[in-house]
Amino acid sequence: MNQRLQAARHDGEAGGGQVKATVDGRSELVSLKIDPALVADGDVEMLEDLICAAVRDASTGCREAAKKEMEGITGGLGLPGVEEMLGGGGG
Repeated sequence: MNQRLQAARHDGEAGGGQVKATVDGRSELVSLKIDPALVADGDVEMLEDLICAAVRDASTGCREAAKKEMEGITGGLGLPGVEEMLGGGGG
């Protein structure tokens, strides 16, 4: 399972696709694409917000995929601590 999660890629985007982020199965950023028009605009604060949103979107997809993978392995038993281990829940 760990190898499949590490090889997985999860995409997220923000600003109508102007910023795209890809994380691996460990939620580590592996790619970031920014529409050049955003850089030319010079609004650094907006760009920073869009980057954070795109990475957050990709990471959410990663956590959801990991949770589904774990549910498949455990047969949906809902083992305590599994969701926190995958970077979600607990809050």
